[in-house]
Amino acid sequence: MTTEELIGVLGGVVGLVGGGAGVLGAFYQRKQTRLMQEQILGLQSRDTSYATWTAKWEQAADALTKTCPGYVMVEHSNSKNAYELVFSVPLRQRIEHHLGKQVFFTNKFRPKILSKDDLLNSVVQEVISEVLEAVRKFKQEHTDWSRSLKLLE
Repeated sequence: MTTEELIGVLGGVVGLVGGGAGVLGAFYQRKQTRLMQEQILGLQSRDTSYATWTAKWEQAADALTKTCPGYVMVEHSNSKNAYELVFSVPLRQRIEHHLGKQVFFTNKFRPKILSKDDLLNSVVQEVISEVLEAVRKFKQEHTDWSRSLKLLE
């Protein structure tokens, strides 16, 4: 093989390698673009979800602050703590772990300040949903007590 032929073959090989690298680069770039688009869509839906859960948290915190110091007349001169009537013991434990505490001296509910990550946490979302469901059920079954607690307006 002559030098000119060898240079021609090497040039062909270099061209082939360069073309292959170009094709792989275009494939990788397309894959990266698709990944970035998915991340942007994920962030947009997360922001929408954050807004939704912020509104739900506000509803739940409002209901908790109204029921926690409240008492309702169960019998003629017997009152009962509304917080205990509305929320079961296991749910109260979860509420106090994830959403806020009942202040000992005043018996009022003090909600936690939840961060964006907290509100997007599936466990916190589950507790918020359980609180809203318990309040909905209580309002449906006990409209008179709900009015006295200002849950119904």
